[in-house]
Amino acid sequence: MSQINIETVSHAAYWISAASILWFSVVIVGLFQIVWLQVSFYPAALAKAGYYVHVASGTIFFIAGLLQFNTNLRRNNPLVHKACGLVYYGMTILSTVSLLFIAIGGSETGFAAWFTVLVLGPLWLWINWLSYKAILRGDVALHRKMNLRAFGFANTIIWMRPFLLLMVWPCFPTFVWDDMHPVIMEALKSALWLFFFIQSVAMELYLHWEDAVNGIDGSHGVSTFIHSDPFIPVSVHRMEMLNDAVLRVVFQITDSSALLITTAGQHISLKAICNGSYVIRNYTPVTTRADMESGFVDLVIRLIPNGQMSTLLLDSVKTGSNHKFSIASCHRSFDYKPNQFSTLVLVASGTGITPMINIARAVLKDQRDKTRVHIIFNVRSAEDVFFESELKELATEGSETAARQSSNKLRFTFTIRYQDSDGHVSAESILKNVIESGKLRIVLSGPTTFVKPLGMQIVQLKRKISVFVFGVTDW
Repeated sequence: MSQINIETVSHAAYWISAASILWFSVVIVGLFQIVWLQVSFYPAALAKAGYYVHVASGTIFFIAGLLQFNTNLRRNNPLVHKACGLVYYGMTILSTVSLLFIAIGGSETGFAAWFTVLVLGPLWLWINWLSYKAILRGDVALHRKMNLRAFGFANTIIWMRPFLLLMVWPCFPTFVWDDMHPVIMEALKSALWLFFFIQSVAMELYLHWEDAVNGIDGSHGVSTFIHSDPFIPVSVHRMEMLNDAVLRVVFQITDSSALLITTAGQHISLKAICNGSYVIRNYTPVTTRADMESGFVDLVIRLIPNGQMSTLLLDSVKTGSNHKFSIASCHRSFDYKPNQFSTLVLVASGTGITPMINIARAVLKDQRDKTRVHIIFNVRSAEDVFFESELKELATEGSETAARQSSNKLRFTFTIRYQDSDGHVSAESILKNVIESGKLRIVLSGPTTFVKPLGMQIVQLKRKISVFVFGVTDW
């Protein structure tokens, strides 16, 4: 199973969930007359109101959930993703509370109903609360896992319906709900919660497998079910202004084994306290694994005027103030396999160069990998050319790797484009650097004003080119 791509599995699960939710919605609409008649027999108005609120809030919950888990929406429209999340959490509360109204109102008040209201309802709320708390403190990995658990939990409500039919049909092929003995019906509804147990076990197995594929050690907090704080205290080891607006800062961490940069291009979260509240920003380190194992994390950060994190860092440079910083690892965002593409063209602007350095290092380090890497580094002027020495080192390493592989092609090349003299990077200028046929992947990184227009140009070429865009947060 480890050979299966995580992205493939998650996409399949997403669309299966979407199809099941659509199917369930169609069935509810199709059977509205029957459902309405059933609800009309509820003994109290409170139960009737609770039922309709439950159905309405549950429907909105599932729609918001599907939007929440949509990868393209999350990457391209983070504000919409956040808004959907708030709706998602709100509908979770409303849907659970409405169940209490249904039970108190006197309808379906058997063991199964009260078990749902008193045990599973609060458990569902608690899991969602842990997810919400996780994202507030910047623990993206735990936030995602808790959301997966909660959404899988909710999907059990859908999947148990056909499961009930499968349980009943062999014995009652022509059964009518009202003809079922109440005791038998209650037993069947209670047995349905076995499906919840099966789903929960399946979800935990999937998350465990995902961690194993990503190389995450389950003994660390990011993989535990409940995690108090994923951030590790760090101290400023060294700071260097690369130009007027770009800072290179090296943090020293106390427990290097707890900070897992398992794949090239993975982000870390940097947290500090500003005016009594937490400030969290994501950055891609340029640290080698050897440096990290020695306890150091190297970040290159563009300082934004009046930016909260930028202000704290700049204050540390100018006054030597000892602000408290901490770091946590984020879920990986760049998926790469050796020899998956014949050429990788990494196009970066400004501090967007940071993930490209690590990707190139990872490709060249793998002796099995024969992928050619070309970096296009877009800068405004000569003073913005930081990492030139690292790029030259990579070129040397690429030549040595090619020699070891008995290859006559250059494994690594780079181009520095000066925007003032060379003009803007275009899709055509990128493709000029592709000197061989085969599968091509273009990776873009930098400010939104740089990557979005460029990405659109590449798409408009209508060629079979794989494009990946990093979201760089430097503010």
